[in-house]
Amino acid sequence: MHDRAMVLLSGGIDSAVCLWWAVNQGFITHTLSFDYHLRNPRERDAATALSKAAGTKSHEIIDLPFLKELVDNPASPESVLAKRFDNIPPAYIPSRNAIFYSLAASRAQILDTKWIVGGHHREDHQRFPDSTNTFFDLFNELLRIGTWGGTDTSPKVRTPLSKLNKREVIQLGRTLGVPFQLTWSCYGKDEIACGTCPACISRVEAFSAEDMIDPISYVGKRKS
Repeated sequence: MHDRAMVLLSGGIDSAVCLWWAVNQGFITHTLSFDYHLRNPRERDAATALSKAAGTKSHEIIDLPFLKELVDNPASPESVLAKRFDNIPPAYIPSRNAIFYSLAASRAQILDTKWIVGGHHREDHQRFPDSTNTFFDLFNELLRIGTWGGTDTSPKVRTPLSKLNKREVIQLGRTLGVPFQLTWSCYGKDEIACGTCPACISRVEAFSAEDMIDPISYVGKRKS
């Protein structure tokens, strides 16, 4: 029997590539998404469409309305976050991955799923400390000692993109046949990607570096 994998699916390129990677590995796949404060419905729609296109066993969305990105949840003036705000990405959510992967581990063990797959690539490591290999090595140890059955039954996180940059993620996605037209990366709240936020810029630059046409539309520029 094939191993089962739960892919954390945001609807963006990185998690989409991870999903197609898991399918390519022969895993029976489930997908899990999180809906939090001011998340664009386009992200949820993208995740649902990608999960369906990949033929997953199930797709679940968990509502977390209390979670807010730093830009939407200003820190108190006395806090360390406020004092270092200029050096912290506006999209940072305190303890986000501790929360996300704890919930994923709970669902994974119930579904008898061996692997939890996350789409964190090399460029994330400098911006988000909870995306590093060190974080996930320690998190996997927590799962080993903190779940019933230990090594035999505890799920384990895998981050197959951790050594890749964004361009290399695009390369892998093209090889795996990821339907990039179904993905959504923009931090904005509109129906069409803004093309100017950090996520859009990173995406556009990666496609351009690969001499590929980004199949989605941007404000002021419709897709071909």
